[in-house]
Amino acid sequence: MLNNRSVRKKNSQSGKKKNASPVAPWKKCLKTLQLSLIYLLALYGAHDLAGKFSSSYKEFAQDKLHLIVEKISGGAKSVEEKFSPLPAVTVKSEKDLRLTAYDNLTLGVPSYNCDIIIDRPGFALGYSERYEQALWVSYKLTSDEVKSKKARRAESFRSDPLIPGKSASVDDYKNTAYDRGHLAPAADMSFSLQAMSESFLMSNISPQYPELNRGTWKKLEEKVRDYAVANGALYIVSGPVFDLSTPNITVGKNKVAVPDKYFKVLLDPNSSSPKAIGFVVNNSPREADRSLADIAVSVDAVEAMTGLDFFNQLDPADEQKLERSCDFQLWERSLPRAKRSR
Repeated sequence: MLNNRSVRKKNSQSGKKKNASPVAPWKKCLKTLQLSLIYLLALYGAHDLAGKFSSSYKEFAQDKLHLIVEKISGGAKSVEEKFSPLPAVTVKSEKDLRLTAYDNLTLGVPSYNCDIIIDRPGFALGYSERYEQALWVSYKLTSDEVKSKKARRAESFRSDPLIPGKSASVDDYKNTAYDRGHLAPAADMSFSLQAMSESFLMSNISPQYPELNRGTWKKLEEKVRDYAVANGALYIVSGPVFDLSTPNITVGKNKVAVPDKYFKVLLDPNSSSPKAIGFVVNNSPREADRSLADIAVSVDAVEAMTGLDFFNQLDPADEQKLERSCDFQLWERSLPRAKRSR
């Protein structure tokens, strides 16, 4: 049985402010006019043109268009949800974890050695200005969240406004050999309109070879969702791996570093039979169809490779036992036969 030092169950909706002051009628009217303007311009294909002539409109639209149009098309209950997103929390130390309403970092922060750590409703990340991408993303994924179809895929790649030195941009990936690969998969965020939209922020994106992104990495992401459904809930951490002995290949004006590998670690916190496993795959065109059993490793192996510390809020004895194991077939046996790897 897992004995967590400071595990806190948190409702992702608890971040909403209570007893907020009423919105003035003129503000509601302004929001309606702004929304109408965006829809009108988008309807006639004049959105980009308006942005060229009005910097204020462009700034407003970039911030609101993706959130508003996508959420409403994805089934948002009200327009107000567009303008009242759940807050992001900046984490600088363990005491800041008390300020967040989300469960992404319940089992620990993989590393504080990042330029900024942001905790959002769907996932938390530690961003590196040096590499212009997250060094890790962390979140809890439940069976109900996987089964939820509240949000459709957003396809709204955009810079992350919370990155102090400006995150990578969409243009950095244009005319390159790389896909804009998700670290926290968009499909894992289907339970939340906001989380789906925020999964397309460029802070959650890393340059992946198309063969990997659409091949082995996609297969691994799908398998993880199967594991979450079968086991009830998983804690997941993903990120890039850089070879520090060689110079990084970079792309774009912001010099986004191309990782040599990617990792994903999983923890099933089931109290009766908890288990953990890691996966490491090369960022290469030759990784189109690797067996997941071949890329499975222990969590300890991923920690040694990355310098990160996963699940450090577990009881030390539990953490040591779980992180040194690598039993891919144990995970497969948790699945229905039809879902098991062949």
